[in-house]
Amino acid sequence: PDNHKSNKDVTHATFYELGTNKHLYAHREGTSIETGRYWVDYEPRNFPGHYGLQGRRDMAAVKREYERVNALTPEEAMAEYNRKKSDLRRANKVDASGIEKLIDSLDNRGAWVEELSIPDYLDVVNNPRRILQGIDTETYIKNMSALIGYLQSLK
Repeated sequence: PDNHKSNKDVTHATFYELGTNKHLYAHREGTSIETGRYWVDYEPRNFPGHYGLQGRRDMAAVKREYERVNALTPEEAMAEYNRKKSDLRRANKVDASGIEKLIDSLDNRGAWVEELSIPDYLDVVNNPRRILQGIDTETYIKNMSALIGYLQSLK
């Protein structure tokens, strides 16, 4: 409903109450871990932005995809699943020089460390960002997938 939109790009809440299908929103008061508290209700205002409590959903596309997949036989669905899984493995293949670059990019502890921007959880109301050096899970998975794919290609 329009009264649940924080801006014109919002189409849906992220969370809904089971059994009632009502929108659910988390709220917070206080600016630190020590003084803050959370609660959940149905009010679409004054919620912390870092939870992604609203978003844009292309329901026509969701419906089309549901209808497409629903029309598949179980065998066709499994074949599509296996094909997509195989495509992902192929996408992670890297040649020997690429693998050498991945290994060279590890730090002296054997980690891929990079600059990260994360919320400062000591002040969740103002939502400042902290910049620090750390390990990004997405980078780790991508790099490990490439290494594993390379090793599998040597068989």
